[in-house]
Amino acid sequence: MPAGEENPKFYRGKPEKVCYNEQCQSGKIFDFREGTAGNVLSSKKIAPAERNTHMAKEKIDEGLIGNEKIEQAIAGLQQEATPEQLAHTLTVIRRRMQEGGQVIVAVEPPKGGSQMLLQAIETDGKTWWAAFSSFEEELKGGGSVKSTFLADIEKLFQGALQAEGIEGVILNPWNRTIMLDKNLIQIVLGSR
Repeated sequence: MPAGEENPKFYRGKPEKVCYNEQCQSGKIFDFREGTAGNVLSSKKIAPAERNTHMAKEKIDEGLIGNEKIEQAIAGLQQEATPEQLAHTLTVIRRRMQEGGQVIVAVEPPKGGSQMLLQAIETDGKTWWAAFSSFEEELKGGGSVKSTFLADIEKLFQGALQAEGIEGVILNPWNRTIMLDKNLIQIVLGSR
């Protein structure tokens, strides 16, 4: 981390407000049809009952295999918030992205249109997209997530960079948490 930059942000506790984009302070709706911010979501919707079945049978979607490395890196960063540990965590996230890794995003079904609304979390007056590295992390939210899709890490990050009114992505907002602002996302994507 360059000299003078602040230490990484960790989110501890519950967010001030969990909302879908159209309900957040920004009031913006994010359209992920092809040609706008890109198609962030995969076509595989995962119903709540199926999420529990996946976990009970210890089945993991292929795109999520390897995300435990992200959780371990974040845990290390939470224990020792140093520039070196931050660099390691960002490197782990980048490697998972380059491997075609996916995360779970919470969405609200479309209302009469073809656009999906990504769940957002509002904290300190800023709006962040929420993503989860595993079903276990997603379920720690106590039922605040209603519907989920898998999203490619790279496409989610690219969409966050293009979206107005979004500060970045909070990965695992309930436990193994890292707040990736647009600066950190650019570092992960290799554009900085």
